[in-house]
Amino acid sequence: MNIKVKFGVLFLFCLISCLSFGYPFKIMHVITLFLIMLTVSSFSSFLYKLLIAIIFIISSFYLPVALSFGPVDFNTLLSVKYSNVSEGIMLIKTIPGFYFSLPLVTLAMTIFIFDIKVDKLNFRPIIITYLFISLVSTPVRLYINEGRVKVFSTGIPVVRFVTDVLENYRQVDEETALMQQSLTTPDVWAPERTLTNYQNYIIIIGESVRSDYLNAYGFPIGNTPFMSSAPGVLFTHYISAASSTQTSLKNSLSLRRGLYVELNNNIITLANKAGFTTFWYSNQGSLGPHDTSVASFAKRANLFNFMQKGKSSDGVGSGDFDLLGGVASVMKKNKPAKMIVLHLMGSHPLACDRTKGKYQEFSQSKEISCYIQSIRETDELLSRVVELAKESGQSWSMMYFADHGLAFKGPDTDNARLQHGDKLKQNYTVPMFMTSSDSKRREVNSYPRSAINFLSLFAQWTGIKDKLIGTGCNMLADVPCDNQDRVIQFTQEQVLFSSLGEDTPAH
Repeated sequence: MNIKVKFGVLFLFCLISCLSFGYPFKIMHVITLFLIMLTVSSFSSFLYKLLIAIIFIISSFYLPVALSFGPVDFNTLLSVKYSNVSEGIMLIKTIPGFYFSLPLVTLAMTIFIFDIKVDKLNFRPIIITYLFISLVSTPVRLYINEGRVKVFSTGIPVVRFVTDVLENYRQVDEETALMQQSLTTPDVWAPERTLTNYQNYIIIIGESVRSDYLNAYGFPIGNTPFMSSAPGVLFTHYISAASSTQTSLKNSLSLRRGLYVELNNNIITLANKAGFTTFWYSNQGSLGPHDTSVASFAKRANLFNFMQKGKSSDGVGSGDFDLLGGVASVMKKNKPAKMIVLHLMGSHPLACDRTKGKYQEFSQSKEISCYIQSIRETDELLSRVVELAKESGQSWSMMYFADHGLAFKGPDTDNARLQHGDKLKQNYTVPMFMTSSDSKRREVNSYPRSAINFLSLFAQWTGIKDKLIGTGCNMLADVPCDNQDRVIQFTQEQVLFSSLGEDTPAH
């Protein structure tokens, strides 16, 4: 076989490997990796084969994930840490099957170029000098500009992937340690006074719902008959704190002071201090002694119940409607003020797992149809909760919102689906609806509200006052409020929501 052909295939192999990790493409990375392979081959055939094998294994493993979700980041490693086998399988099922066939191409290339041996590399001193400059330039620049020493910050995707995995896993471990420390620290709430208007305060936390797929927000299919007609307040520009469950809810439901989130100071510990009797019913999981932050919030309640056992939860088994079993009796308890939280699996991908593959109307693909149906089922659950609240004979107020939105993938194809993302507005635009026993008409709050400021809204809703919670703006009123434009991306960086791009709209 002509060695030039093998060199061409090697270059193509380097190109595909550089595309396999979701980072921005740079041709210089391909050239650098190609020259590294030739140089290594000129020194040692064994090292060349070892390097080829390592690159193939790592790139083939991550390529389908990169095509679906992009480069590895903090959120990726956080999900791995708190996921079980069933949830891993569920994630794999969201990736198009075609993506898993692509590593076969690189396998064929690997076999073809595996025995390349460069006996004499022309201009080897010049190439080695170029490689040295190329590989050290980024670490030197980082040291000069930021004072950081990162020897392996070469920019070459396969190296960057390994270092990003190690760095992000270290950050996840640090975050977990801080979380556990915070959750074992007593809260510092000191409510000044509580003026409750209702006996039952009900919070329903939805999962993976973007508002433009609700008929109440203009979606053409009538999948929200309750929310589209019930008296109450619809927030038309409500955005989640982040685009994944754990990051979003810990930044929504607990106190933030500066850059720090104090998990011990959360809505449950606040309600407890304010004299509420608290209840938390969850269709998401509990890990036991080393819980996620959200599950740990739940365990601060006077009574809690997890329908799923084990990591995070795949939501397969118990349905959201099973949560209602204990709610009816709780609502009737003779307590002056009760806080009842229901945490749903809602519309978590795959939506067809939520609806058992059933849907009323077909739209684009089976998965999109199931997603629309899952929202219909959540709307029905809201209606049933209201009926239970009415039957209790006590005054009540109910709030529903979702933890985050989703990104549209493969629109207008048989594989159209919605999955996690953090780069577009629709990853954060979620429904927020409030109704109560004394709601008489439908109202709209048309101004932006960020869930990062949820504690202020929560305090105003419940009538709780605490000096740690800002009261500068009436979050419940249809008036503009400052600082409602921030969201948190997978990297844990805060960005302006208004700076994000638009996704394909629901249709």
